Amino acid sequence: MSLDLQPVDFTRTGQGWDDVMETAVRFRRYLHRHPELSWQETETAATIRASLDQLGIAWRACAGTGTVATLAEGKPGRHVALRGDIDALPILERTGRNWTSASEGVMHACGHDGHTATLMAAAIWLKRNEDALPGPVTLMFQPAEEGGHGAREMIADGALEGVDLVFGWHNWPAIPYGKAVCPEGPVMAGNGTFQITVRGVGGHASQPEACRDPVLAAAAITMALQQVVSRRIRPQHPAVLSVTSIDAPSLNTVIPETAVIGGSIRIANPGDRAVINGLIEEIAADTARAYGVEARSKSRRATRRP
Repeated sequence: MSLDLQPVDFTRTGQGWDDVMETAVRFRRYLHRHPELSWQETETAATIRASLDQLGIAWRACAGTGTVATLAEGKPGRHVALRGDIDALPILERTGRNWTSASEGVMHACGHDGHTATLMAAAIWLKRNEDALPGPVTLMFQPAEEGGHGAREMIADGALEGVDLVFGWHNWPAIPYGKAVCPEGPVMAGNGTFQITVRGVGGHASQPEACRDPVLAAAAITMALQQVVSRRIRPQHPAVLSVTSIDAPSLNTVIPETAVIGGSIRIANPGDRAVINGLIEEIAADTARAYGVEARSKSRRATRRP
């Protein structure tokens, strides 16, 4: 097993910035090797807290698996917070790297291992220069970013008390190495998911007239949904509606009774969420009726904390 897969000893980080970066890379690979899902980041939190202990930075648990640490407390300047998320996704990794996920079906596919490692690199540098800081700096390691409302829970647990300004970032591989993008206005959108269950009458494929085909209706609903953003949402309001799955398991010669459509939405304007969800329900029901079947829609923002 390579050194990249061993816990990182932060007390052995060299004094130069390149040394800090090397430590951060090794830490990122260790986290990547040991991913945990939202609200299950017990070992990740323990690793973060042990690392902060090595650096001599006091911390407190926040919202369970979250961690908040503050440097230069009592300094008179603005209180700045730096935020990174720590959870992984339910995705099977097949990269072949020697730091590939050791947890079957769980992967840091969204880069939160990099966010955490970057925040820890900042922690090293800030601790070394703590006396020169003009005001307090809080480090926030947030759990459950992937639909678990981790930010909300940390705020409820006092993570932002006394904080004047918060900085966060998200990796973006399409941007050239060494570059950062910080435009005005929204960058990352709000999200939500939807599910449409289409119920018809199943039967033999040789007798379609005796059936009410939910697969055909699901295909028509999918096509009809494509006009929501292009024709029903203002052009000045960025939005995305993506149908990501149609599940209608059956035999090759059998028309099934049910088809389930799944998808995702992205919005930059909070008011558009209710509009889009309402249109999904309306279009699904009306299109299904035209095909002699029934459609029921269910939308949600994300999975709430257990």
